[in-house]
Amino acid sequence: LFISLVVSLSTLWVMDRSVSKELDSARSEASAMFDSLNYKPIAEKDNSAPILDKTFKLLNEDKFPEWFYKIEETGFDPASAEVREFLKGKSETLNLIKNVIKMPYHPEIDFRKHIEEFPSGQHAGRLLSLDARLKAKDGEIGKSLDDINAIIRLAAHMGRVPVLIHALNSNGLYNKAIKALEYVVGQHTLSSSEFEKYPLFNPENVRKSLNASLKMESAFLLYIITDYLRAGNFYKLGKEFEDIPSFITKPLLIIYRVFVSQHDIAYIRDLMQKLETIALLPFPQAKKEMDALTINFRKKYRGGILSDIAFPGYLGFYKRTAKAEAYMAAANTGRAAMQYRLKNGRYPISIDEMIPQFINAKPLDPFDGMPLKLKKLDNGIVIYSVGENGKDDSGGEDDI
Repeated sequence: LFISLVVSLSTLWVMDRSVSKELDSARSEASAMFDSLNYKPIAEKDNSAPILDKTFKLLNEDKFPEWFYKIEETGFDPASAEVREFLKGKSETLNLIKNVIKMPYHPEIDFRKHIEEFPSGQHAGRLLSLDARLKAKDGEIGKSLDDINAIIRLAAHMGRVPVLIHALNSNGLYNKAIKALEYVVGQHTLSSSEFEKYPLFNPENVRKSLNASLKMESAFLLYIITDYLRAGNFYKLGKEFEDIPSFITKPLLIIYRVFVSQHDIAYIRDLMQKLETIALLPFPQAKKEMDALTINFRKKYRGGILSDIAFPGYLGFYKRTAKAEAYMAAANTGRAAMQYRLKNGRYPISIDEMIPQFINAKPLDPFDGMPLKLKKLDNGIVIYSVGENGKDDSGGEDDI
């Protein structure tokens, strides 16, 4: 029995050494992936990240009134005495955000901190959106558009950081900017001079952000897995492991490292390669591929620790990206429609009327690959996407 135990332990040790070499190779692979993203440091004096990080921290600690989260709802009054008093108290924060985002934003990659900062980025966008609505209500359209452009710059800053939570933050901010813009043009007919501040969106930015973020996620997952497994410490995986004695966790880690880790690393590599490929596809095709991927990966990789927890978190990013692309395409088409109105004294009755003088071609809906829809209303027009369900609901229901 003793000899069998020694032989078994020796075999396990040899297998563990072999796996450790493979982990070193995976770690080197992850480092090369980091380098390929070319996310290089910049001089601190040119970097808005330290100031913006402090601002985000303060916003995270602030307590906001319940109505602050409902400013996009129909019937909300941005010109109430309560809103005015609230924004007066936030004027210093607003000015700081508007000034600091004129500088490049290049934070250190810290996934935990980025997750903690996510609500703060949305708070900053919501503050600017609220201020834009009040300014529009007061007839200060130029300042209102300045606020909206500030949201867009903040969204662009977030989108350039190759981290999925930043891509998600960026998409949410773009959507806030467009909804605020929709409110402003609904309150006021822009003059030629005011129109000069009307933003032009680049839908390609959100797709580029998603692609770069997925590459970073691949590198991060490989790096963090190998780091945890090579370190031999379960407590790095969470506080719940801190109280477990090391004479229990270390043997368990060796067993996991030898018998399960390769399965999980293969899963991560395979999953991320497929996700990066799908991210390049139009949404209808991407949705089909994602549905098939969900079924196949759960069957193929079920049972691995990481394979049971990593996959679900990626499913929503494609929908959010397509939604942001749809909002941007509709906003740009709305911009062209207003240019048309300034020249012709009326809104176009179809998108075709704006080609080629105001737009080069029919803008496509990312959800069905067909042109965006234009519907004439009594007091204007609405330009919309069919949304995730792919059905034309005449600008209502699931339409964007």
